[in-house]
Amino acid sequence: MEGIDFKKYVEKSRDEYLALRSELQEMATEYQRLKKQRQATETTGVQAGKKWREMFKKARGKVDGDIRQLQTDEHAMKAESEQLDELISELEPQLETLKVKTAGTRSTYLANLRHANQQYDRDRLKESANKLLATEEAQPFLAALADRLTHCEREALDDRAFMATAGFDAPFHDGWYASIAHFPSDLQGDLRRKLEARENEMIAELVRSHLPKPSRDARPEVLKPIERLEIEAPEGSYKSGLAMKKKLQEIEEGKLDNAMDPRGDAWGHSVSTMRSLHLANARA
Repeated sequence: MEGIDFKKYVEKSRDEYLALRSELQEMATEYQRLKKQRQATETTGVQAGKKWREMFKKARGKVDGDIRQLQTDEHAMKAESEQLDELISELEPQLETLKVKTAGTRSTYLANLRHANQQYDRDRLKESANKLLATEEAQPFLAALADRLTHCEREALDDRAFMATAGFDAPFHDGWYASIAHFPSDLQGDLRRKLEARENEMIAELVRSHLPKPSRDARPEVLKPIERLEIEAPEGSYKSGLAMKKKLQEIEEGKLDNAMDPRGDAWGHSVSTMRSLHLANARA
């Protein structure tokens, strides 16, 4: 992936994600407005029904204009509640679809963000190392390191544990195995790769003990992750693009029975449960 400007991809995928998330927020706001309106309408109707029944009882069966009006209000509120239920039911699959698509764009955004941060830290380390190692102060260190590396091959060949991992049994006799060049040519490449890894680990150990705790504060804002909103699907809800496609197909087929309230699990009721509660209240 060398040469790819992941920062550019982060900006593009971030904008796509935020655009869909904004649509999701707007739709969820409208969804909650309809649900609140439905609840208020239902409450008004229940209260009207309760009141006219009490008045009718006290009047011992006599009906007046106030009772008639309250009856009319109750029936009107029930009719409006049914209309709102229909609107809510129509909006639910749209909201769930947008929720899945937003999760997909967020997944792409986070993947690009991860690659961009890896690239940023890799490039920053290389640039910083080049500047530091070009200074006068670094030259004694580099000279000492160069001298130290001249011993690494011989030390490795004398290290029984190292050679065992390379597939050779000890002991090794001086003279014939004095260097990797004395090994059969088909084995030299693998041995040199193992020696290089051993040398790299030695160099890393020189630096590792001096490292500070990682900090992401100084990096560009575009490389800092955007926090997920409560309304969005939790991270990892869809393990793959195939899982998202399957979910979208289920929504299209009307399989929303187990869909959670779009504000998140913390709200506690599934869509089907909320609908059942509304209908039960309307019949009461």
